[in-house]
Amino acid sequence: MRVETVQLARLFDKARGMDPARVGAVRAGAADELEGLDGVDQEQLDRSFRVFCALEDVQQESRAKGLAVRCWPEMFTEYGCAACGRWR
Repeated sequence: MRVETVQLARLFDKARGMDPARVGAVRAGAADELEGLDGVDQEQLDRSFRVFCALEDVQQESRAKGLAVRCWPEMFTEYGCAACGRWR
């Protein structure tokens, strides 16, 4: 087993720079499976989908079998969403 560290600042930068079309596709997939997405804070929802995409990239780049994310407090205070949301 090998542990690689990715700084949260790098993850947040990846999320902020994520292709809007990709984020939209992820949102559309989630909307097919979840009800009520229109009823939540849309800015936080967008950030959540962006960080989801960024985490996918980190996983693919590192070929990791699993990820652990330090959520509190940086995910909230520096990025503005939680890392624990996942629908698939």
